[in-house]
Amino acid sequence: LAFGKVVDAIGARFGYAIAVVIWTIAHVAHGGVHTVMQFTLARFGLGIGESGNFPAGVKTVADWFPAKERAFAVGLFNAGSNVGAILTPLL
Repeated sequence: LAFGKVVDAIGARFGYAIAVVIWTIAHVAHGGVHTVMQFTLARFGLGIGESGNFPAGVKTVADWFPAKERAFAVGLFNAGSNVGAILTPLL
């Protein structure tokens, strides 16, 4: 809920960039954890960074696509994340 407000306030491009930076830092932080609390904080950061993906994607679609094409565009970027979740374990 919070990241949707961030994306609305600063725009989809910068909001998504901030989300990617937070997600990347949290992802890297997993390599340096030594305690359960550090792991919990790294996972929390990962969730915060990942939560910016869909608000930024939907705002981008709403800004850049005409109304008739929005459903297909949202379905396409949503399908991308689902296909990635299926292919990653296989690879």
